[in-house]
Amino acid sequence: MAEFKKIVNLFSYLPFLICLLSISSVAAAEYTIEKKLNSGDDASRFVWVILAEGYRESELGKFNTDTESLINGFFFGAPWKEYKSAINIYTIFTPSLESGADHPADGKYVDTAFDATYDTYGISRLLTVNDAKALKAASQIPQFDIVFALVNDKQYGGSGGSVIVASLHEASNEIVLHEAGHIIGRLADEYTTPYPGYPAGDSEPNVTFQSQHEKIKWKSWIEADTPIPTANDIIDSIGLFKGARYLTDSIYRPKYTCKMRSLNQPYCEICREALILNIYNYVGLIEKYSPEKADIELSPGKAATLGAEMSELDATTQYDIVWEVDGEALENESNVILSLFPSMLKQGKHAVSIAIKGRTDMVRSDPLGLLNSTQTWNVTKSYCSGKLSGSIIDVNTGQALSGATVKIASLGISIQPDSSGKYEISDIGCGVYTLTAVAPGHITYNKEIAIVDAQDNDLTVTLEPQKGSFYIKGTIKGAAGSILTVELSGNNSYAANTNKNGNFIIGPVAPGEYTIKPSAAGYRFFPPLWKLRIKDNTISEIIFNARKMAGG
Repeated sequence: MAEFKKIVNLFSYLPFLICLLSISSVAAAEYTIEKKLNSGDDASRFVWVILAEGYRESELGKFNTDTESLINGFFFGAPWKEYKSAINIYTIFTPSLESGADHPADGKYVDTAFDATYDTYGISRLLTVNDAKALKAASQIPQFDIVFALVNDKQYGGSGGSVIVASLHEASNEIVLHEAGHIIGRLADEYTTPYPGYPAGDSEPNVTFQSQHEKIKWKSWIEADTPIPTANDIIDSIGLFKGARYLTDSIYRPKYTCKMRSLNQPYCEICREALILNIYNYVGLIEKYSPEKADIELSPGKAATLGAEMSELDATTQYDIVWEVDGEALENESNVILSLFPSMLKQGKHAVSIAIKGRTDMVRSDPLGLLNSTQTWNVTKSYCSGKLSGSIIDVNTGQALSGATVKIASLGISIQPDSSGKYEISDIGCGVYTLTAVAPGHITYNKEIAIVDAQDNDLTVTLEPQKGSFYIKGTIKGAAGSILTVELSGNNSYAANTNKNGNFIIGPVAPGEYTIKPSAAGYRFFPPLWKLRIKDNTISEIIFNARKMAGG
């Protein structure tokens, strides 16, 4: 097995990939293209192309079966299992005149679409194809990122480089996963078998010359009680193990064993992390965004709706959403949709952006921010405006007055607060105005306000009762801690809730005859109601007793 591992690495690292100057015509062949895995738009996915090599026209069904086996094997383990939705896979079937691949050492040659051959550079298990032909065929998928060639030959062999090549040997899936570690994860082999003349270095994320903890690339994965260097009898922990990259000492690997050291092993945590980070080199967390044009001009009185559609690439990943204006985060904005009111910005040009930041237990170090995606719009506000908001409350009850009206007569603005008594006028031209607030039974309120560019004027309005209006105060005993409703009916209808002590206050109420009664599911009240006559006084001695019903 070690012989093949050396062979694969040679193909992966030496810039010798031969592209024939004269490319014979694969164009004359008939292509059959099928999208085997469709996880989304190719523009936002990692796009793979699997080419059929050494399959005759009658072997399309066999190629489909072999491809399904390859795909199923690839996505069996981490991190590919978790990130399957980040990938689109196409197959391209180009029939060959003959089956299999060349075996020059045996004097066997076949006519195939991409010139697959063993014995490349005299190494029996180094199985390669004509990269130029393969890449030309793959280019029929305009946004392809990586190309695999599946060779219809059962002899053990494969390679990695511009094209990842695998035979139909029973270890084919493992070969492809190992090669994907090289090509996609930029990972080094972790073998210690001597390889004279192999280029020196430790640039890959899974090897290092450093033995000081603070200088180790994967230090965030090493537990405090793990010895450095790490003995080979510690097989389940990340540490610093001697030997990698065809050297027995002076260089270190993260774990005792890993797929980059032995086939039929899982990727270690460090190699898995490197693969995930490099997946994000091909994909982003933003699938689509709106508006698609980068330049936006705000219109008076209208909010611009900005938003993004997330590419949820991994169900185990959590996402933080941050909106920024000119580099400063907007508070309380954590959705993928933002209503951008003109009053939120000062007059002029601004950069408004959404950043989606991924967090996963499989990645502890992301110095380049690859798990983050950002979309920015250039927003122009050509006029001066601000915002006015606040609450309308009754001076005696402290309760919201949802039936009130807030007006700025000079602008023709008239709005009602929501059920909590809050109001908001989101875009008012800069200047000085008179705000008016009215509510039944209350004295009209007027106040002069100054609107300043991009400022939120927070104005809470407290309304006093009109002369001749009164209040009804009371207590519901026996239900402390519960919020109960008290209803008053007569010439007009009113309602109020008790506080945690059972106290309530209703008003202002005009003179007249009324019926007052509490209501709450699961309770009975004694008395069930009171009849009241209000002439010229506030009533403040209303008492109800609450009793919880059985099963309530």
